[in-house]
Amino acid sequence: MTAKVIQKSETVFTQDSEAAQRAKFGEIEGQLNLSSGAASANTTVELVNDKGEVLQRVRSTDQGNYRFKSVSKGAYKVRVTKQGFAAKEAPVESKPAAPASKANIELK
Repeated sequence: MTAKVIQKSETVFTQDSEAAQRAKFGEIEGQLNLSSGAASANTTVELVNDKGEVLQRVRSTDQGNYRFKSVSKGAYKVRVTKQGFAAKEAPVESKPAAPASKANIELK
């Protein structure tokens, strides 16, 4: 009879304080509205790098708000898609140790 081998691995997990996290990474947030002025709820919002790769994907809140956290410093695009509306993109830059960068978008 062969002995079963159980693989074990241990990883030390550390979590930075909120201040340390904000010093390393930026945040991107915004408001999505329809051309009527109403908030665009439950809308897909993607954070895209310069290669066109989707780094993060979220859905907007009932009030049309969205937020990407822990974003490395650099230039990005926010891409918004909602069925029945034209897709939109907006350039935005993430800056650590700064207030969240804004990308408000209106869907038509």
